[in-house]
Amino acid sequence: MGRDTTGAAIRDAAQRIRVEKSKNAHKKLLIVCGTVIVCVLLVCLTMMACVAVWSQQETIREQQYALNAQYASLMDYVAGAEIVTESADADGGTAIVGDDNTTAGGDIIG
Repeated sequence: MGRDTTGAAIRDAAQRIRVEKSKNAHKKLLIVCGTVIVCVLLVCLTMMACVAVWSQQETIREQQYALNAQYASLMDYVAGAEIVTESADADGGTAIVGDDNTTAGGDIIG
């Protein structure tokens, strides 16, 4: 009977070792897959953030170009005009003197 008990204990221990080894291999696979998924997610989110920042910068550049164009157009419009400060105004407004001036309170209206 001693031999049967020893053999059964060895078989039982070997079976438990196989089960533990299988569990450990499964856990290792889950950890590796989880790590890969987290890394891919971080790379994707980083790329999305970079694209968003680049898009915002592009929008700011386009707005700056539009403002520069408006400023250049305004400077062309008022080229040669004389800008004077009216001292008679209570609020100290500014009038542009020139032909076709329609600014209320300007020196030349019409």
